[in-house]
Amino acid sequence: MSNVLGKVEFMGFIRNIILSVLFFFMGTCSIFAQNIYHILNSEEDALQCRIDLIQQAQNEILLSYYIFEPDLVGTQLLTLLLEAAERGIKICILVDDMGNTFSRQYAQYLYEKGIEIRVYNEPNFPKINTFTHRLHDKIFLTDAQRMIIGGRNIKNAYYNLAERNFMDRDVLVQQKASVDSARAHFYTLWNNSSITTWKKRELLTEEDRATLLENIEANLAEFARLNTYHFDTQNDWSEGQKNIPNIRFWHNQFKQEGRQKSNMITDSLLYLVRNAQENITIQNPYFAPTHAWRKAFKEALSRGVKVKVMTNSVATNDVLLMQGAYRNMRKRLLKLGIRLWEFKGPKMVHMKTMVIDDSISVIGSYNIHAVSQNWNTEVAAVAFDKDAAAQHLAFMQPQFDNAVYILPEKNRPETKIEAPLCYKFRMTFDRFTLSFLLKHFL
Repeated sequence: MSNVLGKVEFMGFIRNIILSVLFFFMGTCSIFAQNIYHILNSEEDALQCRIDLIQQAQNEILLSYYIFEPDLVGTQLLTLLLEAAERGIKICILVDDMGNTFSRQYAQYLYEKGIEIRVYNEPNFPKINTFTHRLHDKIFLTDAQRMIIGGRNIKNAYYNLAERNFMDRDVLVQQKASVDSARAHFYTLWNNSSITTWKKRELLTEEDRATLLENIEANLAEFARLNTYHFDTQNDWSEGQKNIPNIRFWHNQFKQEGRQKSNMITDSLLYLVRNAQENITIQNPYFAPTHAWRKAFKEALSRGVKVKVMTNSVATNDVLLMQGAYRNMRKRLLKLGIRLWEFKGPKMVHMKTMVIDDSISVIGSYNIHAVSQNWNTEVAAVAFDKDAAAQHLAFMQPQFDNAVYILPEKNRPETKIEAPLCYKFRMTFDRFTLSFLLKHFL
């Protein structure tokens, strides 16, 4: 009997080993198929990836943007979305009311074709927060599997198709936990009737429809003339990418109903700063850190952490009110020990990114100022991986090379930055008027 039991136990032991090995390899394959953090640094990759994700979608496309403009880029993407809707794919577009550029006719046309549009925080007197609280998310999510997070809106200037263009950065994330979190966040806003409303609808006249279709055709023809993007591709954006299991999606928390939001994304980003051990490298367009951010930077600097920041100059900032706010506190930031660079141009800095301790990469929509901390909804994708951080730093370096170092002891650029006189005048005026008066709100 003991021999029989011994054989049974031995066979059970072998069976468990085989199953363990099998499950390990199955899990490993699953991980490698899912966990992607692919930085989209160039405008070409950022737009091509969006095109490919729409055309490869099978079930659902969710878009959440501060700005979605039906210009050349917007029209091309909307045309692809209309084709996806014809395939039976569910499409939801959430846009901020301040950044919403869809006419009622355009919204009605999309609705008739199966694309739903809702707007965030439509202004409503006398509710002040309907004017101050904005949807600043940039989420492009398909099939509950892949998403693009970053700073780019849907507008020509973010894809090098305008007279003045933004320099930005996105990341393609393919990881179940992060994508599930982003999808839940989207639907929390989408279904929150306190802050999200249907885009007002009205029936189209034949004249409206003809004019709309004529504009669409003209935009598509101009886009085709200017660009060489590829359609109906089988591009696999995860191909050749390293498996990065440790990815997080951070966002403001909202209740299902009501306007109150948590400050989770600010708290999470400040946690990274407070726990940095060696260095923090930041690229941010509107850098005017609040008291909480300055305190976190001061603590990090006192531990010997090197803090390096690149932001816009007066020549490149598209919001001179924010440039005035930054200039009002630049001396204080230099005294803390933060090393500052200002971009020379010609593009405008718009990326909202940071790398911490050469091992953590952050890409999102969060500007380091009071508006993002207190008013806006924001999102970020975070990868805890040295290789991802190294690649991110490599993408950052050319912008630092095209920026001017600010001399700490003199509070001025090491070399002169050329800027139009009207920009300098407006920034100086704002600096000593609105930027100063609104310093606690900017």
